Amino acid sequence: MPYRRLEIAAIIPSFAYIHSHLWCTNAPIINFNVVEWYHGDRVLRQFGCIQYIPDPPCKVGEVHGINKRGKQELHWGVKQQRFITVWNDRLARIPQMDMSFDLQALLEYIQWYCSMGKPYILGG
Repeated sequence: MPYRRLEIAAIIPSFAYIHSHLWCTNAPIINFNVVEWYHGDRVLRQFGCIQYIPDPPCKVGEVHGINKRGKQELHWGVKQQRFITVWNDRLARIPQMDMSFDLQALLEYIQWYCSMGKPYILGG
């Protein structure tokens, strides 16, 4: 696991690992009016795991247009309740994490990535 290699672990304080089981969860990160979806299933190789085809991105919709102007009385816990409910269930939203000992990508993932991503670096 790259984040557990000795040379990296030596510079990361031990308290940073306390909730490491949540590093790959798929859940919203909420700060009052700001909601960003964290797609932990897209970074499994960083944690030494087999990278499977990730779930489609979750769109938080109208949340990006919300600001706090003129909303001093708004209760954000009520306004963002649907995201809070998902966050409270974050332990059930951790993807399958099978260790990869050679960090070789699965053929299915490579095929998916080539069809969905941009696998080429273009010179400028």
